[in-house]
Amino acid sequence: MHHYRAYGLRIRSAIRFPELMPAPNAQAADLTILRDTLTDAPAFAPERSVQVRTTNSTIYAHWANLGTYAADNGSCIRFRPAPVATPAMQRLPLLGVMMGLILHQRGTCTLHGSAVALPNGAAAFIGPKGAGKSTTAAALQEAGYPLLSDDVLALVRPAPDASINIAPAFPQIKLWPDAAQAVGQTPDMMDTIAPRLPKRAWRARNCFATRAHPLRAVYVLSFGDTLACTPMDPREAFVAVLSETYAPRFVGRYGTGADHFHQLSEMVRHVPVYQLTRPRDLTQLPDLVALLTDAPTSSRGTRPNSPLAHVSTPAMAPPP
Repeated sequence: MHHYRAYGLRIRSAIRFPELMPAPNAQAADLTILRDTLTDAPAFAPERSVQVRTTNSTIYAHWANLGTYAADNGSCIRFRPAPVATPAMQRLPLLGVMMGLILHQRGTCTLHGSAVALPNGAAAFIGPKGAGKSTTAAALQEAGYPLLSDDVLALVRPAPDASINIAPAFPQIKLWPDAAQAVGQTPDMMDTIAPRLPKRAWRARNCFATRAHPLRAVYVLSFGDTLACTPMDPREAFVAVLSETYAPRFVGRYGTGADHFHQLSEMVRHVPVYQLTRPRDLTQLPDLVALLTDAPTSSRGTRPNSPLAHVSTPAMAPPP
């Protein structure tokens, strides 16, 4: 068995994960990953899109070209790979959807986005597909700010009165070739995510945050003519954050539970949320890095020469 650590979990796996940070062998594991025949899985239609079924304490997910996977009670992932799935393809759901479902089963609130550790705390980037979450995180990592997570963000709170933290995931960012080149990497020298998928895997273990960091700001990304960052009203922010939560898109609203919405409300109550727009021109990424590293990621506000000097931290109103 192989032993790793991610999202604060001790992981024991029957397969090797080059993406994960290795950990010493532990007598007990929080999460076990196993190959299995999955004879208990329900029948799935032959479509290629992901299909999810929930029975008792298990969530089943199926992809025609990847296989069938099961998340059991927050402590085990079992999977039966499709015959055509390469090892890299088999790992995609394990590190993405299934990890998000396991965290959800464990009561951890998850967002679909990326996060980086800035000097005053973690900055999280969320937004629709293609909004530039991974590109923004990669630009900051290239500037020397450690990556916390890409794709699945785990929000953890050790105690009711403690800060909301981002748990470290693993040192990999998935980038399109043009984005990889824009942050100084050579796409042809990077691993591909899967056959026929142009995205590349950037693994910078020397610039990865190995401990949880308090979440200081959430940025909702979009494209615009100019680079701009404006605070969002708490009610507007709640809707924006809710739309980018990870698990509900697979288990649905009724499989989410009241705790999930309470966790999001608490986050919006205590953490400022900003609308961040940037041009699609990747040559302007250095300006984005300059803006974010001067951005109001703490109550101290911005420095006088900051591009955001006119933006004040929004008042924390009661949650919706």
